[in-house]
Amino acid sequence: MYTWEKPFAKLVDISRRHEMLQIKNASTIRAAVMSFQLFLNKIAIYLCVLVYVLTGNIISAQYVYVVTSFFFILRTVVTKRFPEGVTQFAEAKISVQRIREFLMRNEIEHDFTSNFYNKQNGKHVDTLENNLQKLNQPVTRSVIKLDNVSVKWNNNLDDYSISYVNMDITANELAVIIGPVGSGKTTVLYTILRELPQITGSIEINGQISYASQEPWLFMASIKQNILFGQTYDFEKYREVIKVCALETDLALFPHGDQTLVGERGVILSGGQRARVNLARAIYKDADIYLLDDPLSAVDTHVGKHIFEECIQKYLKNKCVVLVTHQLQYINSVNKIYLMDDGKLEYSGNYEQLQNSGKSFAKLLKELKDEPEIDATEKNQNINTQKTKESNGIFEENIDSKVIPKIVKEGRGTGQIGWNVYQAYFSNGGHWCKVLWIFFVFVLAQFLSSLSDYYLTW
Repeated sequence: MYTWEKPFAKLVDISRRHEMLQIKNASTIRAAVMSFQLFLNKIAIYLCVLVYVLTGNIISAQYVYVVTSFFFILRTVVTKRFPEGVTQFAEAKISVQRIREFLMRNEIEHDFTSNFYNKQNGKHVDTLENNLQKLNQPVTRSVIKLDNVSVKWNNNLDDYSISYVNMDITANELAVIIGPVGSGKTTVLYTILRELPQITGSIEINGQISYASQEPWLFMASIKQNILFGQTYDFEKYREVIKVCALETDLALFPHGDQTLVGERGVILSGGQRARVNLARAIYKDADIYLLDDPLSAVDTHVGKHIFEECIQKYLKNKCVVLVTHQLQYINSVNKIYLMDDGKLEYSGNYEQLQNSGKSFAKLLKELKDEPEIDATEKNQNINTQKTKESNGIFEENIDSKVIPKIVKEGRGTGQIGWNVYQAYFSNGGHWCKVLWIFFVFVLAQFLSSLSDYYLTW
């Protein structure tokens, strides 16, 4: 939580106090309405009879019965239905305002073509490479093309989140987006995903997309289920993805291999393990375009180099890959680098051109020359340790089905509530004098109600 526990707890406490104040006010009004249901009818009859007598009239049983019947008819409407109507009208007004606010928002135009969405209604969609091969066209056309694209996260703001960005990425190409924190790198990926509609310019996306988010997302299931994510299981492909994502050593440490349950939001895994499982899910899926949002930051240096070389450069060499990263030591062999700064595309080119561009952020690239390379022996010790065990014991086929963990349902306890619970409930209501005072008020209210009935009969 990055030591945000106390500030967030304070915000929750302030919100809770405001909520308790509103609940208290609503309860006070509700109590007053309920008291009107008990006394308003009798007080109205009493006042009518009193005024009738004070004006010099002689009271009779006929007059009293007529007045009583009349106010009894009005009682349900005035003391119950009318307050309920006011309450429901206020709630309906708020609901209508929310619906109106939603309906008045600007329409977002989505691209519902088969090139953008991976599957529609369960129908298979051919990949871009297959479509081009059918047309006898080379797989070198633009897969991602942004032409003077500007987007906003909030249309009420004047400034663009990214402004006038131009990108042209072809198939079988690796493009790396770098830049300072908050420069708009992730926003570019959201723009490619059509999560943000462009304000200016045009966007052309050709092919299926697989996306690995910056914040890993895992659900309550096994590691294998999180990687497959509903895709058809192919053992050889699955094994290769595990290998290139550097998960073999980690799965070998788990007693149940890839059948290990990750827990709620992957709680039993480390940050690096969650990032690699999230990456493996995106890599396992067949797509034309792979958008990888900083998957190297949460892993160790030697693991990051293994993922970049084995996964991104080799396994995905025939795919269009867009990589967002802060790890500049890996981009010296990349031919297409985009430098983002303050929502603008500052520069694009290869590694040597970017170094000689004179940009302030590009100066960091020159500092990387003095950093030592990772020792290959150390890398082999960390990545290739326990190869025999990893190859034979981490997959479901090699695990005894009797010991595969199962998701345990939430338990439910049954029994009786002890008197100590009731005692604690009443003690939290306040001092015993407060309890006696409430009891006295109840008795007084009943006494006054009975007295009014006695007066009318007299």
